[in-house]
Amino acid sequence: MKTIKKTNLTTSGQAFSLRSILSVAFVTLMIMTGFHSAARAQDTIVPPFTQESAIAKLKINESVWNTRDPEKIAALYGPDAEWRDRTNIIKGRAAIIAYLKAQFAKETDFKISKEVWGAKLSKNAIRFEEEWKNAKTGQWYHSYGVEVVLFDDKGIIIERFASINDKPIKSSERSIN
Repeated sequence: MKTIKKTNLTTSGQAFSLRSILSVAFVTLMIMTGFHSAARAQDTIVPPFTQESAIAKLKINESVWNTRDPEKIAALYGPDAEWRDRTNIIKGRAAIIAYLKAQFAKETDFKISKEVWGAKLSKNAIRFEEEWKNAKTGQWYHSYGVEVVLFDDKGIIIERFASINDKPIKSSERSIN
């Protein structure tokens, strides 16, 4: 049996595997062409993650979250996924959908921006910012948070633990496009 040597490409002193580069290229093509199928994209980027493949996976995640569609967002998570979000502990995809429907009814004009802080094997550490308007009061908020997510071997999120802080802002202070 012939063995294939794994080749790394180097840019600015950082090594990138061909798999990582292709993953990022695939996600970029999906975003440019408007193809955002979470199910299809989930199948293409799986653990173990490199920093680059984690970034590509997160771009899909961020794009799906910005649809504000609870069913599409919940599809990123396993059927028995566990969540900690602010003061809520949620278990299961159905509970995630119910939680997000209620959350988006309270938090209108929701927009999120995410950044990978670190990736190791099947875990990612993520920093994020959200902006949203309280549906009852009209007050805008900028929320800051960190989350740790654990993926199964198929690239589906099975655990999400988030810590989020909300800061009231003026509409003119919004910064997420």
